[in-house]
Amino acid sequence: MKESKIIPKILEILQSGAEATAQIFDIFTSGYSESYRKAHRYARQRLHFSTDWAEDYRSKQRFYSLLNKLKRDGLVKKNSSGRQSRWTITKTGLIKLAGIKKVNEEERKLNDGLWRIVIFDVPEKERPKRIWLRSALTNNNFKMLQKSVWIGKRKLPEKFILSLKQKQMITYVYIFEVGKTGTLHEII
Repeated sequence: MKESKIIPKILEILQSGAEATAQIFDIFTSGYSESYRKAHRYARQRLHFSTDWAEDYRSKQRFYSLLNKLKRDGLVKKNSSGRQSRWTITKTGLIKLAGIKKVNEEERKLNDGLWRIVIFDVPEKERPKRIWLRSALTNNNFKMLQKSVWIGKRKLPEKFILSLKQKQMITYVYIFEVGKTGTLHEII
């Protein structure tokens, strides 16, 4: 068994032992009638600590694995002095962060909360255009209601509209903005 699987198992065993010890201590420090009730209750159900040691270990491992991946990608660096470590962002990391913020800002602008319905009728002889359109709608978080009817809760980017014009598909595509949803909420 790999070390990554052994450590959580050991922690789970230790935690169950600690839980049993806490339960026994609780029984012995209670009055006679209360201790009898607690003993029966503990026998019927298993009480849990507020923290799960094994899950806590796994989440810390995921966090440090993520930090090390960011370090390998050159986005952060680790400065050690004695027993202390200090993580800082690199220039590459700052550039990546600026790009992520820009994308998030663009996404925020596109997500205005209004429903849009896209209906298209691309001729069979232009099948690659139809495939591209479905892919583009999927990439813009639209969901298919029917093969040529799609719905999404965001604006379509200007780049998408320009691509439609460039591919000479404007005459095949109709985009509607929904003011009142009616039964639409039941579908999505």
